Order: sequence, then C-alpha cells, then structure tokens
Amino acid sequence: MLKGKKAVRAKGLKFGVSNHSGWNYEFFKFNHINNYDAKDTTYQDLYGNPVISGTTARPSDRDLRRWAARTSELCDKYKPDLYYFDWDINDIAFETLRKEFAAHYYNKGVEWGGQFGKPGVVLNYKDKAFPVGAAVLDHERGGESTIPDKVWQTDDCVYAGDNWGYVENVPAKSPNTIIDELVDIVSKRGVLMLSFGPRPDGTFPDDQVKLMQSMGDWLKICGEAIYSTRPWSAFGEGPAISSKSKKLIYTSEDIRFTRNKAKTTLYAFLMDWPVGDIHIKSLNSGAMDKNEIKDISVIGLNEKLSWSQDAKGITIRKPKTKPGYDFAYPVKIVFKNQIPGI
Repeated sequence: MLKGKKAVRAKGLKFGVSNHSGWNYEFFKFNHINNYDAKDTTYQDLYGNPVISGTTARPSDRDLRRWAARTSELCDKYKPDLYYFDWDINDIAFETLRKEFAAHYYNKGVEWGGQFGKPGVVLNYKDKAFPVGAAVLDHERGGESTIPDKVWQTDDCVYAGDNWGYVENVPAKSPNTIIDELVDIVSKRGVLMLSFGPRPDGTFPDDQVKLMQSMGDWLKICGEAIYSTRPWSAFGEGPAISSKSKKLIYTSEDIRFTRNKAKTTLYAFLMDWPVGDIHIKSLNSGAMDKNEIKDISVIGLNEKLSWSQDAKGITIRKPKTKPGYDFAYPVKIVFKNQIPGI
C-alpha cells in the first residue's frame, strides 16, 4: 500500500484509508454461533472473539483493542490525508476508543505539518459517532436538502444498488448522472467520495474508464465552478429543489449555484441544456440590482450573452452554440463588486 500511496501523491491527489474490522464481531457472529471454524483460535484475528448472547453479538475487549491497534497502525504508518469510518464504530462499545483515536489522528496531523485547530487531515463519521464539528459527517449514498453550516460528504459508488466493488456484467452509472450528483452536492457545501471498482487483476472495465475520462474532461473545462468554491445563499432552484434522492431526472429548469471564494463570481449550473432562453428566478430585481452585473457567459464558450431582468428573475439569451461537453452547464455571472445575497 505504500507504493499506492506514493503513486497517488505523485499525481497530486489526497490519500485516504479506512479500517472496517470493527464489523467483524457482527459479520462473523453466525460462524461463532454455529461452531464453524471461528471456534479455532488460530483464526481469531479474522473472526474476532465476540461475546455471544442468543443471536446477538457484542465486541469483546480483545476485539476492541485489536480494532484500536489496527486503526492507529494505519494512521501512523501511512499518514493519510483522510480517514474514513463506516457504521461499525457507532456502537456504544467504541465510544471511548473512537474519541481517543480522533485525538491521536488530529495530533498526528499537527505533527505532520498542520496547525492546532487546522490539522490538515479529515476524519469521516456517520450518524452521531462524533459531535457536529468534531469530524466530517458522511452520508452513504445520501445527501442534504439544505445548506448545512459544516462541510459534509457523500460516499457513493459508480454502480447502483448495494454494489461497492466490481460486478461482472453490471453497467456503471452514466457520466451525466454522476456529474449531476456532484454539482448538487457541492452546491450544498458537500464533497463527493466516489468508489470505482477494479477487476481482480487491477484493471477497470471500459465503462468505468469512460466515466473517469468524461468527468476529467468536464472538470478541465468547468472545474473553476467546482474547485475551491463555496455555496451561495441559495443552493438552487427548479422542480428538483427539495429532494434528497439520487434518482432525479433534472431538466433545464433545475439550477444549482456555487460561488468563488472572493464572492465576486456566481456560477449557475444548468442541469440540462435549455430549449430556449435561460431563466434564473433567484436573480430577480427584488433580490439584486442589475447594474451590479459585469459580465455573463457560459463556461467553455467565447460568447458574451445579452440579458434582461424583471421582478420574475433574470433572462439570459441562449448561446448560439452549445459548449463542447454534454453535462451540467455553468453560467458564469461576474459582479462588479460582491455577489448579493437573497
């Protein structure tokens, strides 16, 4: 794994790890209950030593100590930028140990070059394993319907359903589906951790490769509207505004907003290419003065667009040509000063 870490860092990417062994007491409980090979202590490092009561399993002290040792070993040996935890640590039995590990990881982040209060590392959790603000909340295949105060994360897979790795003859989701999901998440102060599934020999199926390349090509053009951006005072508008579902069918009426850090540029993503002129209701005359707008364009096109404004919103003349990509289309709205809120 050290070679993998080196290769990841060489590409300028962040490196993350995860330890799911906290699940072992539950995953293998029926092996213990039915007296299969788990009763052989030779295999206890895999099967654990859970405390069994009827059909209920609880982690033993040895299970907990081993989990803590493995978790700290991954941290100390690989110095990860991100440490991801699944639901296993939510059990009350992990309460003390998960707090101790959080302190250990953040202290290591400071030791590796971070600062107190800004350790430069990210710790993920699910549900209520940590207090709000102590780590980054992760929604498995889910999301938020508003803009939370804190950064959050969605973990999802290129496959639909419950698949998290390579499945033969099962197609990956389309680039359009994943990019729409990404845009919606970022508009609400979230980030997307996406799982790709290589075959046993380490190669990726053609549809996954195409997905990676399509996302990369789109980000090369539209990345300024994603990277280092912040949410606006509204995350979006349109028919799909209130749903957390990842099975939405977006239309050109669905818009998601991001802004730059300097608060001078607003990006309005059209989730589908418009049939006619572009209408953005949130930028109506009651919300902002039209004289504050300096320039409007669609990223990827060399065309300044004409526009008008009234009490119902802003109407932007549809570009003469379509940009050279087929996914969410960011309209770049540059302001003379700072973007007004609504």
